[in-house]
Formats: sequence, C-alpha cells, structure tokens
Amino acid sequence: MQGNGWLRDRVASVRARLADPEQRVAIFGILFIFFAYVLQLIRCSKLHTMPHGDGFGSWVYAASLALDNDIDFTNDYAVCGFAEPDRGGGRPANHFYFGPALIWTPLLKLAKALITLPPGATPRMQRACEGPWPWFVAAWTPLFTTLTIYFSYRVATRFVKPTFAMMGAFVGAFGTTLVTYGSIVWFYCHMWSALGVALTMLTGFRAIEEPEKLRRWVLFGMCLAFAALMRPQEGVWCLLAAPWFLRTVYKGVQSKPRSLKLPLLAAGLTIVGFASVYWIQLYIYKKMFGVYWLVPQGTMYVQLRHAHPWLTAFGPFSGLFTYTPLVYLGVFGFIIGLRNAKWRWMTLAIIIPALVDCYVSSAALMWNSGGSWGMRTMTSVAPAVVVFSAVFLERAYAWVMAKKIRRQVVLSTLIFGPWAFITMGLPFVGNWDKNHWAPNAYSVALKANLDQMYEAVGNPVNLPANAVFAARYRLHPKHMSDLIHTGFYQVYYVTGDLQIEGTLNFAVPNQYIRYAEGCEQTPEGVRVRAGQRCRWVMTMYWPWITHLRIAATVHGDRPAVVRMRSNGFWTGQDLGSRTYAPGPNQPIEWSVPENAITSGLNEIVLESDRDLTLQTMEFMEQPLPRRAGRPFRPDSESRR
Repeated sequence: MQGNGWLRDRVASVRARLADPEQRVAIFGILFIFFAYVLQLIRCSKLHTMPHGDGFGSWVYAASLALDNDIDFTNDYAVCGFAEPDRGGGRPANHFYFGPALIWTPLLKLAKALITLPPGATPRMQRACEGPWPWFVAAWTPLFTTLTIYFSYRVATRFVKPTFAMMGAFVGAFGTTLVTYGSIVWFYCHMWSALGVALTMLTGFRAIEEPEKLRRWVLFGMCLAFAALMRPQEGVWCLLAAPWFLRTVYKGVQSKPRSLKLPLLAAGLTIVGFASVYWIQLYIYKKMFGVYWLVPQGTMYVQLRHAHPWLTAFGPFSGLFTYTPLVYLGVFGFIIGLRNAKWRWMTLAIIIPALVDCYVSSAALMWNSGGSWGMRTMTSVAPAVVVFSAVFLERAYAWVMAKKIRRQVVLSTLIFGPWAFITMGLPFVGNWDKNHWAPNAYSVALKANLDQMYEAVGNPVNLPANAVFAARYRLHPKHMSDLIHTGFYQVYYVTGDLQIEGTLNFAVPNQYIRYAEGCEQTPEGVRVRAGQRCRWVMTMYWPWITHLRIAATVHGDRPAVVRMRSNGFWTGQDLGSRTYAPGPNQPIEWSVPENAITSGLNEIVLESDRDLTLQTMEFMEQPLPRRAGRPFRPDSESRR
C-alpha cells in the first residue's frame, strides 16, 4: 500500500509539472537534446567512434576489467597495438584516467552477454578494440551527455526561470565541446568529467541550501570523488563549498556562544564521502605504479609556473573561444552574477573552481590539447557555461523587451543580418555563366566575407585577444592565429622523446615564427642590417631553454658584435653579446638566464654593429636535459 501511495505521488508530481508551460518546455528541451545527440552519434558512426588515441588508454581499463577481471594490460596491448612499459607496478602501465571505466565496464559486460560476435571475429573484436561491443557502449553516451546537461540545467534553475535555464542548457549542449566529446569521441574522459562536475555542482548546492541535512554533504563528497576519478584535477570543485564554509565559519565565530559545529561537521562528512569513492584511484595507482599517489603522466606534465590561460582561451589551435564562441555568453553571465547581490555568493561558488580548473588545464605542457576540435581539456566547465549563459540570456531578454525599439532592432538583426552577411559575398562565387550548386555558392560567399575580415582584424571571434596581441607585439592581429601553436622543441612528456625540431632554420619560412621589423628573409637566411633592430616573435613548447647555438655569416671584413634580448609579455631579460668573425661562422653558444626563453610566445630582439645573415638557431637544455632523464622519477630528483 505504501508503495502504491508513493507511485501515486510520483504520477501526480509529473502531471503537475506537465501542466506548467515552463516545465513542459524544459522536458521537451531535454528530450530534444537527447535525440539530437543520438542523431549526432549515428551520423558520425563511420568516422572515429571506435576507441583510439589517448581515449584508448581509458577504454582499456574497461576492456580488461570486463573481459579478464583485472587491470593487467599485457594481452590488451598485444592485440590492440597500444603499449606502455612497466613503471614500477610489475605490469604494463597506463597513465590515462580510470574513471570512465566505472560506467563502461558494466555496459561492456552487458554487451558481451547480449551480443554474440560473428564467426571469424578478429582478435581485435574479441578484445573489444573494435566491433559491436564498443559500439554498444557508445550507444549509451547520448543518455549520459543528456544527464550532464540536465544536472547543469537543475543548477541553473537556482539562478533563473526554467525557460532561460533551458536556453542555457542549449548553449551547453550545442555551443561547447560536449557536442563532440559527448557523442563521436565518447571514449575520451572529457564528457565524463563534465558529468562528474555537473553532479558535484548539483549535490553541492543542495547541501548548501539545507546544510543541516548531513547526508547531503556525504553525497557531495562522493560526487566530487566521482568527478576526480574522471580527471584528478576535478577535485578542485571542492572549492564550490568554500564561500558557504567561510561565511558560516565567520558567522559562527561572531556568534555568542561561538559555534563551528556545522561547518566542521559538513567538511568532515564531505571528506568521508570523498574517501569512500576515491580509494579506488589510490588502489589503481598502487597496482599500476607501485605507489599510492603520483602524477601518472610524469613529473614534467603539469607546470603551474608555466601556465598559458590566455593562449588556451584564444589560441587558434583548439582555443576555447576560437572554436566555441558561445562560451562568451557564459562570461557575460558570470559578470552579471557578480554584480547581482542575490547571486554573488553562488556565482563565486561556481566561478572559483571553474577558473582553477581552467588554469590547471592551461598548465599542462600540452596546453593546446594536442590539436583537437575545441579545447577538450575544458569540457568539464560546460556545466558552468550552462548556468552563466542562462543568467545572461535572462538579463538580455529583459533588456530587449523593455523597449519597443530594442525589440524591433534585435528581431530585424536576427532575421536579416546573417542572410545579408552571406549574400554580400556572392560576387566572389565566380563565373555566373555556368550552373552553381546553391549551398556551395553560399558557402563560398560566406568564406569570402570571413577571409576579408580575417585579413583586416584577424580571427573575428577573438577580437579582444587580437587587440591585445597587436598592441603588445606590434604585429598584424591575424598573426596571432599563425603563432599560437605547438611551438619549437616539443618533447613528449612521458618518454622524453623530441617530437618537433629544436633548431630554427632562418632560410626556411616557419609557422612558429613571425618577423616584426628589421628582419629581411633571404634564401640564405635572415639579413640584419648594421645598427638596426631585428625583432621577431616565436612560439616555444619546452619551458626550460638554458642555451642557444646561433650560426651567422658576417658581411664585410670586420667582426660583428651581436646583442640579444628576450621579452615575455610583461618583462624581458638581456641575453648578453657575442662577437662573430667576418664570413661564415660555426654556431656560437649563448647562455640563457632562467625563464628568459620559455613556453608560449617569446619576443626576440637582436642588434648587430655589422651586416650579417642569421642562419640557424638551436635550442638546448644543459647540462642534463630533463628530457634525457626518467619522467617518472620523484619530483625532488627532477630539479637540478
């Protein structure tokens, strides 16, 4: 009888929600997102839906657990062609994230029970490297992506009405990297980390709203651990409760009698909830590497002193705003939230961990995500984008509807603006005496207009960053898109292998360097005139350059004294001077002060009292290059 009463209450609750127009919008909006992701997965099924690349590192946990009930990858690596050596655990290592396997493993076991492989199935199909079993797991991804958006929507309703919260959900679903990593590239950890963050945000706010319900703090800690299993850095979302904790402690200290019981109890129960789940990761580390805690990618991977948040946000190589410009709406909403006294503490609760999360992502040596559609390492902030986009859209709607002229202007712009922008490029389509396929004509017209904008002001979605770049480096804004790339001297952070050359050949144009002034490129190299400054901007990958070896030819019969300086964004350092003999010279070594030439953009200024031609510049790290050592050695041994 009690069960029937609970069921009647649930049915009545659903009917009440369906009777509310805003709730109906939310329900149908969530269903639309789900089916859109199903369609996306189906239409992209012939592309890259089988586990590969970095994503295979996470997938192999599930494959080994589901098929062998262990995490010894010897047979998995032998069949699937992915391998790492033993790094201390007495078995092949795996430095990728375990978390998604919590979801994939039961689904893969279910696939194995339900789907019989065809006769003559290849070993790769039998080890779930490819075939129907991984596809079965992939088919569940739209559900989990939709849950990520739904949990984010639930958080947004704490700020705005359900209709605008759903608009923010659409921004998160189709305006962030979830659109790729929540469908076609499901086997990477990024959507799953966003799911963990969305759960953490929802349970965190529920705990803050009713802090006396202590089980909510345990659940918050468990969801935080779930997110940290997806990527350890998601543990920074513990800061979501920091504003509440600090306010409650302050009130407790000021009250009479003094009482800190509630905040301390909440913190303790959060830790208990976290530990009840995160022990799994510690166990995996012990089995895999022989220790309970480490940075699995190696001691070189995360360099907080060499973070690049600006390049990560605006870079053309996977930049956050470059590929997903709708994220700007979240930035506007964050500003509105800070200005609104009602929302200020909730805004701080989200934005503090979100910014820390982004900073950590930008501190990886592979700060550009290794080249992908969008900044995949920041997919985890998609729930925050949902919330703050909703805040902005509600405020923008109220502002537009306040006056009739605003409604007219905005409606006319939305209707006619995109079409006018496209049709103005139609003259660039070409010869109109022959047939043109209409979609092709319009795409050519759009490309022509965007190309002209790029030539004038650089990437149009990065106008704020373009202006800063042009003002600081005195280069055309479009060169920011040329320069912000991987850079010279790229070293694989796990093995220490050099992947991109460490020598600049001045005779050959290079994508990682742009000459600003006083540099004349010739077939022999870069000509520097006596008494003139030759200034160029170049991109470096490796942050620890200690020496340069520069070869140059001095014109005339007198030696040249060459001076050089390296500038970062804010400050610079003098690299000293060297004397080059007349004629061709063997490379001469220059010492580089610490952090004078580091990862990211570097401005080099060179002056000579004689005409000369620069030929090569070799980047080095001496006396013992970090890349020559063992990346997994303890951090104390990695410092010279």
